[in-house]
Amino acid sequence: MKPEHILPKPGEKKDVLESVKEKEEKEAQQELAARLGLPFINLSLVPIDRTTLTLIPKAESKKIGVAAFSKKGKEINIGIVSPRDTQTQTFLKSLQEQGFTYKLFVVTRTALDNVLRDYPETKQRAPSIQGSMSVDHELLMGFMKKVRTLEALKETIGKHATETTSQIMEVLLAGSLAFN
Repeated sequence: MKPEHILPKPGEKKDVLESVKEKEEKEAQQELAARLGLPFINLSLVPIDRTTLTLIPKAESKKIGVAAFSKKGKEINIGIVSPRDTQTQTFLKSLQEQGFTYKLFVVTRTALDNVLRDYPETKQRAPSIQGSMSVDHELLMGFMKKVRTLEALKETIGKHATETTSQIMEVLLAGSLAFN
């Protein structure tokens, strides 16, 4: 019996080509790292600190080809695709101006894209409201005397629910101080 020629399954051919492409990309980036005297790192083998990753907005990371993957104090470890690129250099300069130091590691674009695929989605924060509030000392002390239990706090809030926001805040502040 002759062995039959086995055709690749759908998608197998693509996987082989992708793996060859990734290997070539890795070798090219390793050569670049050696020429520039920078270390090469495989981001898929490194733990990524998700909080550090968000130091650089996802869109900017993708556009420039950088990803912050760990941080100690003000020193950031950064995976970088194109160390000589002008946008990259501008970005690194802005980090220095913000008081950060960094250590660069050459990475592949594929590994960087994989890391950014897991970029934590953050909710848009509501704008902060800042201002000041004056607190009537006697009123605050009176509330503190009344508000000794959680039930008393609920009751006092209920009684003042139709009053001004400042008065409600005074009740909450008194409750907070009383339980502290």
